[in-house]
Amino acid sequence: MSDTDGSGSTELPNERCDPPLCIDDTGDYRYLREAYYRALDSALCGRELLPTCLDALDAFLTPLTLLKANLAGIPVPSHRLADDAFSVGPPALVLAINAFQAKYRLVHDSKTLTSAVAELSRRHAAPVVVETLATGDSVREFLAFKGEARAEHDRALAAQFFSVFRVPMAKLVVIEGEAGQRLAAALPVLHARKLPGARPSSLPASSVVVEAHTPRLVAPARAATRAARMQ
Repeated sequence: MSDTDGSGSTELPNERCDPPLCIDDTGDYRYLREAYYRALDSALCGRELLPTCLDALDAFLTPLTLLKANLAGIPVPSHRLADDAFSVGPPALVLAINAFQAKYRLVHDSKTLTSAVAELSRRHAAPVVVETLATGDSVREFLAFKGEARAEHDRALAAQFFSVFRVPMAKLVVIEGEAGQRLAAALPVLHARKLPGARPSSLPASSVVVEAHTPRLVAPARAATRAARMQ
């Protein structure tokens, strides 16, 4: 049987691990978010929790994602870092590398490219990743959940991603065309939910998936202003 402590972590029985391996199923593993601190706390307590802080950074910082995937044999598109729209040309996929941004833009003309680079670089405060697209390439995304995916043709990449990055849940952005399916980026799942009708084959049937809904917090100053207006 698998146990949960209510934090969104599922404990998996594993006789080779002492203490048992735990997996965080909440989906939003972004830097300095709740899951990041949960992983940090687990590491300080000597308890193995997936993903670790380094796992999450590798998976969701696109330059690191592409490098690690390429070294592991996962196909990735041709890409480069750029801080302006003059050194690259459309069509292209532009991705932010800021740890607090989980965005990308598909551009087909120079005007849109300039706008996308300005937006995702925070007005040229940081570089962006630009992935070139060939004629006939298409971009889509799918949910990878512990090495599984809903569509049959996505399951091989989902399994590779989980094996290499050890991140249980992610939204994988892929480029498909004559060169095949290539991993363009991985994004956190901000509103996590279990894949309908699919159970990871590597987990026992009794495994529990806990849904986590992080409440939205109102800034103290804004709350105080609203309270004053109501008086």
